[in-house]
Formats: sequence, structure tokens, C-alpha cells
Amino acid sequence: MATKYANLFNLDSIEKFLESGNQRGFTDAASGIVLGRMLTHVDPEIFTLKYPDLAFMNAGFTVDNSGGYVQKIQSLQNTAAGSFAKQRDRSDGKGKITLEGRESTIDVFSWSAESQWDDDEIHEAELQGINLPQRLIEAHNEIYQQTIDKMIADVALDYATWGSYSNDSNFNSKKNNELYAVFADTLTTQWSNVNNVGSYMANTIITSPAVVNRLNRDLLSVDGNSAMTVMAALKANFPGLQVLASHHAAGIGTSNKDVALFVSTSPQVAKIRIPLPLTIGEVVKPTPFTYLVESKFRIGGFDLLQQKGGFILRQV
Repeated sequence: MATKYANLFNLDSIEKFLESGNQRGFTDAASGIVLGRMLTHVDPEIFTLKYPDLAFMNAGFTVDNSGGYVQKIQSLQNTAAGSFAKQRDRSDGKGKITLEGRESTIDVFSWSAESQWDDDEIHEAELQGINLPQRLIEAHNEIYQQTIDKMIADVALDYATWGSYSNDSNFNSKKNNELYAVFADTLTTQWSNVNNVGSYMANTIITSPAVVNRLNRDLLSVDGNSAMTVMAALKANFPGLQVLASHHAAGIGTSNKDVALFVSTSPQVAKIRIPLPLTIGEVVKPTPFTYLVESKFRIGGFDLLQQKGGFILRQV
């Protein structure tokens, strides 16, 4: 399930922000008229922009907005346990089926930012054909997404998160079919760990830009008899696989080595908890010649529901 626009932004707040330039007290001076005109021409598509290198934001993890203003979010994963028994045989607890639960609790934190501009800046921007409010809100959107991407990466690239990882002496030094073998073997290892249960099987690899470029560059055949690249071979043999680049996967740990995360983006494996998506405040006038807009969001972060749904390939 891909990340949805409505799960990342408070759409009502955006609409109020766009209308706020025409509120009472803003249109009785030239600056107010200019501001209202600029807000009217803010392109709503700016909130759907995807920025480069935000692999975790763009991977397709489900964003869950439940919780609102709660301070903690609790998740419960149930597993069936027990067995059937022959009728009337109740010895040693036979014939009993129960649910075994595993709880996880994550804290929710509030984050906020503000932008301020003055009367002169609005007019100077208009003379240059620049919609200043739009530029500022674009910046809020971009940094919001960057912040969430890093929060997810910090958890998802931690070996302890998944409990499963393999070491490779240096997969950056491998070429051609050896490079293919490292990634194909790791992918099938993760699949085996979840008994080939579809929703738990890794459908995404996130690694450093340098490694992604090598997968796209290196040919599978050592002797050059095949024009198929390692990347093309992986996608041909593992249909539906996506490979994404993230600078967060480069230079990890004290050894400063690249890593690769093999993960399922299914909501049964993990969710991004954002109880309050990015909310844009209305424009206010703290002084007669200045304007202020604030934004905020509340986030719990990366909520892991199935630990075997991910696997780390690391270099040592």
C-alpha cells in the first residue's frame, strides 16, 4: 500500500492557509492585496512533490494517522497457538487454542517550525516573479519529508531492529555474477526466514547510491557475452522488486561501510505512525509590516510489527 497524499498532510489546514491572505485586516494595504493574490496562486501540487533521495518516504510504507494527540501508541500482534485433539481427549491441555500477543509501545512527539517575512520582501519577490509564500511552504514540505525520512532510516537501518543480518567481507568489491549472487542470496534468505509468506517477503531493497549505481552498471556476465545488468537480472528473477538509493545507507557505523536493507513494505510488517500530519497554520500579522506562518506535525516513527520482515546485509 503506497503512501497517500492525505496521510501526510492536513488538507483542511492547507485550504485555510491559502484563504488566510484575504482575511479582515489584510486587504486594506497594498501588502495585504499582494499577499492575498500570491496565496490564491499557490499551486496545491507543491504538497505532492517527491524529493530525491527520500527512499524511505517513497518506498511505499503505510502511513497511519490514528492516535491524534495521544502521547503513546500501542500495537498488538497476535499469534495463534495450540492444537486440535480427538473429541473427549483433554489431557495435557490438548484441544485448546489461544492467542499469544506481543505488544509494542512507541512515544509520540510534536514538531513545529515557522517562517516570517515582511512587507518589503513580499514586494521584492513579486517584482522577480517569485511567489514568496509558496516558496516558504515548499520549504516546510521538503524539510518535513526529510525529517521523517531520516527518522525512519535511523530505525530501519539499525541491525538490532530486525534481529537478522548477514556480513559480507565487502560487497562493494564484488563484480558481475558475484555481485548478483550476494543480493539474490540475501533476498532468498529473508524469504526463507518468513517461510515465503507473501506479506512478509521483502519486496524492496534500500542501499547506498554508489551500490545502486553499480547494480545498474555491472553486467551479469563476466566475459561480456550478456548485456543484462545485475539490476536487470535481479528484477527479472524477482518480479515486483524495487531497489532504491538512500544516502542514509552509506558509511554506516564505526567501519564506515555501506549497508543494504531487504524489507517488506507491507502494513503487516511496519507502519509509519504520524498521528497528526503536517498542518499549516493561517498567516498572521505579529506586527503591521510582518507576516508569520507556522507548521507542525506529531510523529511516533517507524512502528515495527513483524521483526522478520526485514534483513540487513552489511559489510565488515
